[in-house]
Order: sequence, then structure tokens, then C-alpha cells
Amino acid sequence: MRFKFFQPRADHEVSLPSQKKPASPPLIAVVRHKTYATTKLLLLSSALLVGAQSAQADVGKLYNESCAACHDSGALNAIKKGDSASWNALIQQKGMDKLVQSVKVGIIPMPAGGLCKNPANAKGICTDKQYRELIEYMSK
Repeated sequence: MRFKFFQPRADHEVSLPSQKKPASPPLIAVVRHKTYATTKLLLLSSALLVGAQSAQADVGKLYNESCAACHDSGALNAIKKGDSASWNALIQQKGMDKLVQSVKVGIIPMPAGGLCKNPANAKGICTDKQYRELIEYMSK
């Protein structure tokens, strides 16, 4: 008696009965997951954008209440807001940390703190972070 052995072709998948294929999730579950993930991403993006706009508005308000008196007009030889070349040169020359320190202690003719008042701070003084944000705001 002759036995013929079956040789599967390369384009056919062969699986033994003991091997179970993993069940794929139902299509509706995949669609719901993708929709949920997309919605979550959109909400997170929106929150970050609103937060960034709010922070920008806060810096703008703080600028108008403190720095604008001199940096809008260039009074007392202050670098004007928006003069990117002059601001960037000053930042490169001093470095941001030293520039913030100069603002805090004052430079002739700018008074210490540059008139920056922070009502959220118990001492009413602006933070280093706020000074950095103001400098970056003016340099654009």
C-alpha cells in the first residue's frame, strides 16, 4: 500500500487543529477604540492650545501693566518690543539667566523688577519664569 503525503503549497496557510488562531476584535470595538482615542487626542490638543493662549494673554497683560511704559516707545533707551535683532543680540550677549537677574536688581535707568507686579505672589514680585516670558514676549 502506498501513501501519498500531502505537500501544502506556499500560498496556503496550514494550521494544526491544536493551534487556535487569535480571535480578532469585532470591527465595532476597533472603530469605537479609534474614535475614543481620536476624541481624547483632540480634547487634549484643545486644552493645550487654550492653555497656551491663556498664558500668552497673561504675559501680554503683564507686559501692558509693567513693561510697555518704556518698551513700547523706547523711552530711556529701552529696547522696543518687537525689535528681534536687538533683543536676540542682548540675550546672546548676556544669556537669559543673567538678563533675568539684571531685570530683578535693576539696570540704569530701569528700576529693580522693571515695574513688574505679580498680584498672585505674596510679595507682589514677578517670578523668574515671568521675567523670562516677558523677555521672550518682547523679543518677538
